Amino acid sequence: MAAIAPTSKIETPEVLMNRWFYEIKKTLDRVEQIKKDSYIGPVKVEWLDYAPIDTQAREYQREKVADLKWKQSLMVSVIEKVTGIDITILNMIHIRIKYINGKLTFELIDGQQRITTILDFKNNIYPLGDNFFVGDLDLSGLFFKDLQSKGGEYKEIADQILGFEITTAFYEGLSDQETSDYFVYKLNNVLDMNYQEKRNAILGGLSRWIRNTSRIEGEKHDIFTTIQEDDGDKRLKYFRVGKRTSKISQRMDRDLWLANLTYLAMNGWRNGISSQQKVTDFYTKTQTAEGKYKQTFTDEKIIKTLLNLGLDICKSTPDMFKSKLNSMGLTMMIFYARELQKSYGKINIDLFVTEWFKLATDWSNTKKALYKDLFEANGTTPMKPFWNNFNGINSNAINTIYNVVSQNLPNVGIKIDTRDFTAKQIDDALIAQGGVDAVTGRTLKREDAVGDHIIPRSEGIENGGVTEPHNLQAISRYNNSTKSNMNDKAFRNQMKSVA
Repeated sequence: MAAIAPTSKIETPEVLMNRWFYEIKKTLDRVEQIKKDSYIGPVKVEWLDYAPIDTQAREYQREKVADLKWKQSLMVSVIEKVTGIDITILNMIHIRIKYINGKLTFELIDGQQRITTILDFKNNIYPLGDNFFVGDLDLSGLFFKDLQSKGGEYKEIADQILGFEITTAFYEGLSDQETSDYFVYKLNNVLDMNYQEKRNAILGGLSRWIRNTSRIEGEKHDIFTTIQEDDGDKRLKYFRVGKRTSKISQRMDRDLWLANLTYLAMNGWRNGISSQQKVTDFYTKTQTAEGKYKQTFTDEKIIKTLLNLGLDICKSTPDMFKSKLNSMGLTMMIFYARELQKSYGKINIDLFVTEWFKLATDWSNTKKALYKDLFEANGTTPMKPFWNNFNGINSNAINTIYNVVSQNLPNVGIKIDTRDFTAKQIDDALIAQGGVDAVTGRTLKREDAVGDHIIPRSEGIENGGVTEPHNLQAISRYNNSTKSNMNDKAFRNQMKSVA
């Protein structure tokens, strides 16, 4: 490796100038022994603050963020170490060396909360805690700038913090996949990381989209709207990610629900999910170097359609049934409603929700026992009350629910005429109207005319929303866009002032 030029006025850590090989042991069968350049040694806080280093890469973060008390406790350990009171040693941090367009950059892949805690204190983001003394020096409530401005022994502590050394391992030449695997299976192998926390570290467009859409402020979908509780906990406003609570666990439970929804949508929802490893394999396969979703999640439109539908379902659900909108319950309602949409073009969401819960109540009534003498989808297990089928997301549970609903749910579909008016039909209508806009009565050129459904097609075929000459009027393109699905009479009243 060529010598690395200083990135600022702060000298490059000596460890990067004196390298030796460090073998990363095999972590998985697919991670063959990675023999990469590794440089291990002390790095000063001052360099970490000035170097071009990404300390906030979301791929290597767990959702739960350290609170102020934890940060202040860490700074107590740092200060007691630099002042010789204690010999506490912070765990090694791990940094990936990257060259982007020929420019040297660094990516912190393990130790983010520790490093950002120290740097945030150095940059005056938060103060030290109360009742903190070093000898007879009262550091209670002081910011880093206060230590500097007080001078004397206080400033000495500030300078010692800048010079505080953290043992660091630098890695060069790791691919995105190797970095992800190393973070998950080596650096965090002592932690109880669940499937979704491990998937979050897989670099690619799908991982990024799932994470951002489910929980990143400014990018998340409205269905993931959160409410702050009085006790400091957060909960989802519209549905539950757990079976019995809407509180967020901070273990990427929102990501998990969206990951499962996406997997089902892209792999056939009635096939179910036999194990979470299947979802992980889907993440991995689609985000390899040549994978479909490596750069971006190209099927975003499909999943957003499902999320929009889910939000409408949540908003239409009566309070008495809100508790049934758990991860499995909402998932089933979304996919079944989507099937109806594809068949009919449009459904009455309020009617769908009403009929769904009416059916669910009837088929859960142990006195009626409508399920008696029936079998689950596997053909061998006696059927249980309806709500008892929502404890798993496997194909048997999904298809058992599907069979009951498809055979007993009343029609809530609105058959839509999806055809467009032909050019000749529009010509004929404009001629019959005397060459004027049907709404405003103003002269209308043919190139500006479009065919408008007098009864909007969204009203459905049964209500007259058909694409036939008797339901056609020629109006301007602008008026048609303004009218959208508005009732014709209401639109005409609105346009009286310009007619």
